[in-house]
Amino acid sequence: DREYTVPMEIINTGSATWEVEGDNPIHFSYRWSDPERKEIIIRDGLRTPLPRKVGPREKVTLEARVRSPSTRGTFMLSYQLVKEGEFWFEDTGVTSLRRIVTVSPVKESKEFSADFLGDYNIGFINNQAKQLSIEVQVAHEGSYRLLIGERWQGTLKTLRVKVDQGEWQSVASGRLEEGL
Repeated sequence: DREYTVPMEIINTGSATWEVEGDNPIHFSYRWSDPERKEIIIRDGLRTPLPRKVGPREKVTLEARVRSPSTRGTFMLSYQLVKEGEFWFEDTGVTSLRRIVTVSPVKESKEFSADFLGDYNIGFINNQAKQLSIEVQVAHEGSYRLLIGERWQGTLKTLRVKVDQGEWQSVASGRLEEGL
């Protein structure tokens, strides 16, 4: 299980103001379920406070905290609001944003050398409705211990990406300033 932040924009389409203080504040959260067995596997996700109270027809943006399940597989991620101590909005008939997410093991590290050229599959949370398959090839100068998820600055020989089994495309060459 890993923790991620997901940018979200939320619009209050109801008639009541979403309060952020008091005994029963409204928080942004989520539930994970197994779509095959139709069973909730994480009922109470991490809470993300709303940045301010939100009136009817108002919207807010936030960086939602999400922790993935600890087991690999394909899951339904249901983003929801919860009024603490009272109810989850979806349980009262409010439609939640749902996404199918594949959770796979993370490669913690891999040793690279100057003559390295390899293929790696990368998993990520996709905010679009369609599922993508992304592969990346990296070759660089010198030796380097690359930790997946780490930003890397260095001299890059090649960086090629293939999306949905399309053609390999060169993305960058030379020195990476922003990191990989």
